[in-house]
Amino acid sequence: YTFLGNSTYLLVIAQSLQGVFYDLHLSLGFCVSIAAAFCFPFICSVRSIGESTALCFWNLIIILAVLVIVLAALWDSGRAAGTESPAVAKDLTFVNFFGASTNMLYAFAGHWLYFEIMADMDKPETFPKVFLLNAPLQLLIYLGTGCVAYYFVGEAAGNSGLVEAMPRGPWYRVASGLLFAHVAIVFLVKTIVLIRFCHERMAPESFDQRTLCGWAVHSTCGLCLLLASCVVSLAVPSFDLVLALIGGLFAAPINFLFPLLFYVGTKGRVRLGESRPGSGLGQFELKTLCSELGRLQFALFLLIAGLTLFVSVVGSASVIHQIVQESSGGMALAGIHLWELR
Repeated sequence: YTFLGNSTYLLVIAQSLQGVFYDLHLSLGFCVSIAAAFCFPFICSVRSIGESTALCFWNLIIILAVLVIVLAALWDSGRAAGTESPAVAKDLTFVNFFGASTNMLYAFAGHWLYFEIMADMDKPETFPKVFLLNAPLQLLIYLGTGCVAYYFVGEAAGNSGLVEAMPRGPWYRVASGLLFAHVAIVFLVKTIVLIRFCHERMAPESFDQRTLCGWAVHSTCGLCLLLASCVVSLAVPSFDLVLALIGGLFAAPINFLFPLLFYVGTKGRVRLGESRPGSGLGQFELKTLCSELGRLQFALFLLIAGLTLFVSVVGSASVIHQIVQESSGGMALAGIHLWELR
């Protein structure tokens, strides 16, 4: 799940590089190679998420700068005559609505990374406080950007991203360069998690050691993951559609369904600690679960689980259908996009 997401990020990094040098008409394969070479030193030098704290803070500033530039460009160009922005799209269907919802699932699916972040914190119990700032900010950014952009672009909005809607010029280069940096940092942070996962299973004895052996294993894992990401990034037909497919197939159950099941499974087990100290939890019992959960909480859990399963199945089917259509009968092979020019 994380690996496939990272591969699409590498594709965006390469496309952003094409945008910076749009007048040179660089091939996608060349830009993917340059993007991978750029990311490799950072991947090798950062061993834990805690070491990327400053980068993550500046990454927020960078993406805000990109949004300001893009929205300012839309404001400056104005709303074209004849642009329509209906509240409900004319061609909206039940299936493509849930297909588009998989992208939203992916956008808010950071749950898997929370445990990695808390593992590096001195006081992990304070982590929930981050949602007091992050949740409103994330909702405001997504909703505000979407509404403003939809007003100016209307039904002409596509899957290429708002930066691509900007007129070519200096500000387009700046926005593309900032987007390159933003996605590169995201790619770095998520790759660290994958490297640590591989490192711990391949050579646990050097996992946290800052020795030559430890750095060698870390760098080797990073290089292998980076090369594999290059291959996958050149094989995907569309960033937007593949990200939606990942959201439907993986993000939905991993981030919204499994945590509920784990929580319910824990709450429904008979507590044996009082009668038999040290014995932990016993077998699952529905009676125990009902006594632990209130009716409202239980109803919300059922609603979330039902919607997650529905969006995952129906949305993924819709996205797969679109991918087949855009790929002329199947997923594109790596060579097809290798020499694609901007």
